[in-house]
Amino acid sequence: MYKILVIYPKPSNLESFEEDYKSVHIELVKKLPKLRGFRINKIYGSPSGEPEFYLLAELLFDSKADLEYALKSNEMRDAARDAMKISEGKMKVMFAEEYEDVKP
Repeated sequence: MYKILVIYPKPSNLESFEEDYKSVHIELVKKLPKLRGFRINKIYGSPSGEPEFYLLAELLFDSKADLEYALKSNEMRDAARDAMKISEGKMKVMFAEEYEDVKP
């Protein structure tokens, strides 16, 4: 499994962020070609006190080729533009390969 991880900082306007994320951004992400899954994680705390970040999104793809295909798409351009807007250009983006599924 390959992933795009997007970490959003605490928004300056939480209400506006939530409204756009729910009504616009999620729909843009769902249109990405080759997207296998989409997980949204709200960050509520950290061991060192108040967390710096607000939300972590995981976009899942079956292969690196699928992820790279999505990155080149018009749909990704639209989703990235919206992410930049709602995060005021402050989101962090990383690419990851899930290499082990550890069971408890």
